[in-house]
Amino acid sequence: MGTVTAGISAGILAGRIAGGRLADEIGWREMLLVFAAACVLAAVCCLVFLPAGRASADRRYLTTLRSLPGLFVGYAALRIAAFRGALWFFAFCAMWAGLAAALSAPPYSYSAERIGLYALAGISGILATQVAGAWTDRVGARKVILAGLVLACAAAIVAGFTLASTVTTLVCLALFDAGLFAAQVAN
Repeated sequence: MGTVTAGISAGILAGRIAGGRLADEIGWREMLLVFAAACVLAAVCCLVFLPAGRASADRRYLTTLRSLPGLFVGYAALRIAAFRGALWFFAFCAMWAGLAAALSAPPYSYSAERIGLYALAGISGILATQVAGAWTDRVGARKVILAGLVLACAAAIVAGFTLASTVTTLVCLALFDAGLFAAQVAN
């Protein structure tokens, strides 16, 4: 689980870096068009390179998708885990969007590329996913989730008061992401 979370998170944060660079070079609209073209290219590559064989599952894919709401209704643990995941995804997006808005405005007036480079600190937080997976096996999910969220909350609070210090902000972003990624793995 730690490896999957690390890969997804690395992609999101690396996309911020690439997006900031492209936005400065060619503009926001064109940057979004480049990413859309990249998605089309990835889809074509999947059609060409992935095997065409059918799965040997008992149920069809659409039937499986239709069964998901029933699982959600029938299992309280699934509802709670989904709700928690949605909340910290919201926190992740709010932190990074708020950071971009704050750093693009005076007194900082940073370029999109420079703001995008802040994601390097978040990428360092991905290291927590492997540790979180191991600790979840040792001490249980509840303790890892609690520790991760306490770390993320403390880092967000400190970052809110120390935005003028780039080093402190970068450390806080790394700790914030590490906390959220650890909680996600344990969840």
